[in-house]
Amino acid sequence: MKHRNQPALQAIVTIVCFLTGVVMAAQWRTQATIRQTPILASPVEQAYMVRNLVEGNARLRSEVEQLETQVIAFQEDNRQASLQALVEELTRLKVANGLVEVNGPGVQITLDGEISVYDLQDMVNELRNAGAEAISLNGQRIVAASIVAAQGQRTVVDGVTVTGPYLLQAVGDPETIEEAITRRGGILDLMKGTYSGLHVQTEHRQSLVLPVFRRPYQFVHAAVVR
Repeated sequence: MKHRNQPALQAIVTIVCFLTGVVMAAQWRTQATIRQTPILASPVEQAYMVRNLVEGNARLRSEVEQLETQVIAFQEDNRQASLQALVEELTRLKVANGLVEVNGPGVQITLDGEISVYDLQDMVNELRNAGAEAISLNGQRIVAASIVAAQGQRTVVDGVTVTGPYLLQAVGDPETIEEAITRRGGILDLMKGTYSGLHVQTEHRQSLVLPVFRRPYQFVHAAVVR
């Protein structure tokens, strides 16, 4: 995973390598100059030249050390950023699969009256399409693998019987969700036209708490590709 600081890190590594080469070259020049100074200058001049060369080498070494420290800091920053990205992705997957309890703003819909299991499933699908990040029906967390089905006269959600009035809770942007389900010709409009005795109530909620998906995941045919 590339981090936004990667170009800066590469630039610093390049500079470190360059300055390291400069330091080595400077040290070689210092030694060569020291060997040559007896025939080129007086003792005072020799001492002055040597001091300047030594101080120059020391400055270059200091710059290299500072840049090496920055390289280490950038590498640590990259590791932390990668770890944070993994944690965020894991949290997103847990929320999407109902493995954690979630809370947040959203919409609460009450459907009181006769309604078919197919219309309940359509309502769940409409909430998903409207951007709901988490959904529950009568306290049962709804995930991608959830099944809303009819067993005789009963309505069953993932093997658990639910009865009316049906309470749907959807965490997401309240305005967007409500607009999607209450628009003219939308799903609630169609339900009211189909079921004359159906009472519908929608409410904005600042904080909804949705439970964990209680049914264990079982994979019969799917396996991880290694």
